[in-house]
Amino acid sequence: MQLSAEKIWNSAQEQLRSRLGRDTHNMWFAPLRVAALDGQQITLEAPNEFSEVWLKDNYISLLQDAVAVAAGCKLQVKFRVGSGSAAPPNPPRPPPADAPCREASVPFESCEAPAPNLTV
Repeated sequence: MQLSAEKIWNSAQEQLRSRLGRDTHNMWFAPLRVAALDGQQITLEAPNEFSEVWLKDNYISLLQDAVAVAAGCKLQVKFRVGSGSAAPPNPPRPPPADAPCREASVPFESCEAPAPNLTV
C-alpha cells in the first residue's frame, strides 16, 4: 500500500510533536505544508525563507528521521518557500495627520539619563 504525502507528513508531525513538545512544534513545524512527494523525495513548503533556512540548519536530521519512520523508507527532505497564497496581514496604519497627540505620562524633563559614573 502506497502512502500519500499528506499521510506521511501527518504521521511525521505527530512524531515531531511528541519529541519536541507542543511549543517548539507549533513554532517551527506546524506552519509547514507538504508540497510534493516524488520518488525518494518529499518537499515541504515553509512559510518564509527564514523558516526554511532555520529548519535546514537546526532540524534537517530530525525531519528526515521522522519522515523515514512515517514513510517506512528513507526520503530526502527538501524545502520550498510558500507561494504566499494566504493574504498578508494588514500593516498598521499611522494615525491621521490631524489626530490629536496623546499626553506623555512622564514629563520630558524627568527623562534625563543619569550622569555617568567616572570613578575608577
